[in-house]
Amino acid sequence: MQKAERGRRLFLAMATVSMILSSVVTLLNIILNGQVERLGSGIISISIQGILLYKIHNGKKWARNILSMLAFFGLISILVICVDGPVKEKNLLINLIMGCMLVLYSWIVYVLALSPSFNEYFKSQNV
Repeated sequence: MQKAERGRRLFLAMATVSMILSSVVTLLNIILNGQVERLGSGIISISIQGILLYKIHNGKKWARNILSMLAFFGLISILVICVDGPVKEKNLLINLIMGCMLVLYSWIVYVLALSPSFNEYFKSQNV
């Protein structure tokens, strides 16, 4: 049971950091680009992420699969952008945001797809 508790703590930490960082990145993106009309899509995106995290917490495998795939595609996208885009521009804030998102997406993929303690916790949720 200790492994499942560790998995629960790992998931809750990942979910909390994910929601906070996604909110901050969305706000920074709106402020830097000066496009207030992006606020609606940012709120919808964060809401969907929150719903998926809640469903994963309740043991829904489909939500786990969807969020894992979205995080994996986000990770690949950021790697491609970093090779071609903002890293060459030497814009410190954009590079910092990209680095944070890279770490976040890597962490989400690790927790949801690879972590043995989370897998144990997830199995206990499905009972």
